[in-house]
Amino acid sequence: MITQKIAELAQKKAAGLTLADVCIGVGYTGVKLSNGAGGTCFTFRNELGLHSGVMKNAGQLQGMKAASAVEMAMSVNLAEASVGVATINAILNEEFTEGKNAFEILQIKETDTVGMIGYFQPVVKRLKEKVRKLYIFERNITAEGLLPDWAENIYLPECDVVIITGVTFINKTID
Repeated sequence: MITQKIAELAQKKAAGLTLADVCIGVGYTGVKLSNGAGGTCFTFRNELGLHSGVMKNAGQLQGMKAASAVEMAMSVNLAEASVGVATINAILNEEFTEGKNAFEILQIKETDTVGMIGYFQPVVKRLKEKVRKLYIFERNITAEGLLPDWAENIYLPECDVVIITGVTFINKTID
């Protein structure tokens, strides 16, 4: 599993780190590490299920070893998984250059057909203006123009570039 491999990489870099602060919000979950690094992750509010996001270690996250928090990324409890993925993002964010964005890194061109797995609304308008065609695959269809996730097999072969949102790590659809 891709999520498991990324979690293993983060655990290797987590030595000596703890969670300094954790905030599970309505839209996003945030983690601040003891070294000052931070990471965010989407919070599922409509798919938390019967548990409504209840976490068995709620109130005890501050001070938790970062390596233990990373393990939560594999949880079927989506609130726990969000904390785990936010922790992974905090640990691995050192790999990115400040000031660069995905459009610059991916070198997306006007002639490209782009597939987006997961509806990342903040970038959709800009992306639509920049590319020839944009397919957006989403499990929960909430806006005009979104395609169901089961249509990926039909349209992804047409894509020059595929953008996969971090939500796929939380709900385990990356694999």
